[in-house]
Amino acid sequence: MKFKLYIFLLPIILFGTSSCFEKDQLVPKHISGNVQTSEIQLTEDYKYQVYFDLGSNKPVATNHKTDWDLAFECSDTGYTILLNSSKFMKIVDMGLSDFNASFDTTGADWKFDEPSGHPDSTAFGIWADFSLNPPVSYRSVYALDLGLDEEGNILGFRKVQLLSYDQGYFIKYALLDGSHADSLIIAKDPSRNYSYFSFKNGGTIVQIEPPKNSWDIHFTQYSTILYTDLGEAVQYLVLGVLLNPHMVESAVLRNTDFTKVDFEMVKNLELLKYRDLIGYEWKEYNFTSGTYEVNSQDTYIIRDTDGYLFKFRFISFYNQQGDKGFPTIELQQL
Repeated sequence: MKFKLYIFLLPIILFGTSSCFEKDQLVPKHISGNVQTSEIQLTEDYKYQVYFDLGSNKPVATNHKTDWDLAFECSDTGYTILLNSSKFMKIVDMGLSDFNASFDTTGADWKFDEPSGHPDSTAFGIWADFSLNPPVSYRSVYALDLGLDEEGNILGFRKVQLLSYDQGYFIKYALLDGSHADSLIIAKDPSRNYSYFSFKNGGTIVQIEPPKNSWDIHFTQYSTILYTDLGEAVQYLVLGVLLNPHMVESAVLRNTDFTKVDFEMVKNLELLKYRDLIGYEWKEYNFTSGTYEVNSQDTYIIRDTDGYLFKFRFISFYNQQGDKGFPTIELQQL
């Protein structure tokens, strides 16, 4: 009888002991998305700028590159002003505060925006005393070269003066001879990175960039500095990809098999917010064949505005008809 009693009590003892420990928490396996491709239609003369969303694998907005001239930062504490470098725009501070004074741009030291997007690398530079709230403009008069269109036509010149900032950028502008003078207040739009202005039609505010939470990368021409064989710096127009400065970060894995890059490999990778990290060097012109060749061996890792990680690479620069200016990308959410 004692033996049988022991057999009966053993399951009770085991049950009571096991109930003192928590069950293991099951961690769901990380599931990646499908590999997708997309062709970006910039056209042979690169006349379009395209804002692209990785999550939907679709363009969010497209504009003609001559649709705008200046971009004004919209963040609460930011006051950066950008030139439309896709047109090869440049600017010079004439050292004047009198808007009506005459000046000569012969031999002027023209400046371009650097593609990094850093406030200290812009051609407008520090145009006001930003230690004050609101900032107080230095009221410098700038001459602007509006650059070239996609066919190489000269777009003309303007002069502009930042008069003040109070609930918006108050600017004055005219032709270089002072004719057709006008002014405008350009308000900040907190839903976007920049508000855009065009000198067309007497000066207008234009909607170019989509809401900052809706896109991740920007396909566009922009100006940068290249060096000759003699080491001389030359301003040059390139076609590349810029990051959304709002939350988007990236890194590049050189000479890495795209198919083998997974979430575990990159989840702790240091990502950077350099606007031109992807840049333009994913393609190279082959002078022998007379064609562009893309580097599909470099894999870019991007954290998008929703916080998801993607891997991304270029696989072509031509459409099915053989026209250049149609980069095809391959991407996958990790």
